[in-house]
Amino acid sequence: MRTPLQVTALAALITLAGCSAPTSVAAPIAAPRAAAPVTGPVPASIAGKVTRVIDGDTVHVRTADGRDLDIRVIGANTPETVAPGKPVECFGPQASAEAHRVLDGQPVTVVADYTQGNPDHNDRYGRALRYITLPTGEDLSRHLVAGGFARAYKVSGAPPVQWQNLLADQRAAQAAKRGLWAPRPAGCEGNR
Repeated sequence: MRTPLQVTALAALITLAGCSAPTSVAAPIAAPRAAAPVTGPVPASIAGKVTRVIDGDTVHVRTADGRDLDIRVIGANTPETVAPGKPVECFGPQASAEAHRVLDGQPVTVVADYTQGNPDHNDRYGRALRYITLPTGEDLSRHLVAGGFARAYKVSGAPPVQWQNLLADQRAAQAAKRGLWAPRPAGCEGNR
């Protein structure tokens, strides 16, 4: 198991190694196709473009190396809007709309957290567990939790590297009564 410092150092090294490569204009990204679970070596960090927002915490990204990834965002759990057999949860549409606002068609950086998921860093549905860094440099999970669009969340086992920051973001959102933490609208009793 790698420590948070090792993960950060590895991500920085990979990022720096890529800085000396010549740059070129990226070719247009083709329409999304069904993504398979990620297997094999997982880069610590890779550039990509969001091709589809499924809901507030699940997105599809086409990476610079041509992989199509269904990503379950590490550290944030938004209310359900598209889960088969489940009703749309309170504040789910707002969380989903925020994800669309900050992600649709955007270039992003997909970042692994080696403390999360199975050995291939996927969840039980085969989605790649990753952080997503927005074009502004902000982490999507922290953005969603701080805005009250999501709860701080860990898959299982060890907490994610950003866990303490996510908990602090959630406490701030709760104190400010943002989003999920605002007074419940009519019809949301018991469905939070």
